[in-house]
Amino acid sequence: MKRILNILALWGIANISNLAYAQGGAEVPASVNILVIVAYIAIGLAAVLAIFLPIVTNPDPKKLAKTGIGILALGVVFLIGWAIAGSDVPAQLAERFGVTAGSIKLYGGVIITFYILLAVAFLSIIVTEVLRILR
Repeated sequence: MKRILNILALWGIANISNLAYAQGGAEVPASVNILVIVAYIAIGLAAVLAIFLPIVTNPDPKKLAKTGIGILALGVVFLIGWAIAGSDVPAQLAERFGVTAGSIKLYGGVIITFYILLAVAFLSIIVTEVLRILR
């Protein structure tokens, strides 16, 4: 339960700037920018710890190989999503926010990667339930 609350808190902190823009597009206060940076640091630290903590606590080569394969598979899925993503920049975004084709392609790759992983999760749930019924 604590983890769910922590994730929701980080998500809320990270979206404060979006709320400020939605309220009229005014300049975001410095305190909000600091909170967003703190949220990004917390998420990055959590990702680094999730990768390197298993190496420190249990250096079993078989488990480390499985972790490496999982990270590599996630990288391949991201590369597929990035390759599929478009790089067309709407003129309004380019003028107002200075969005580039590279950033659009990166964000599109992240979104497509999310969709791919979501579809794989749903398919694995369906396959698991069907196999459980057949047994």
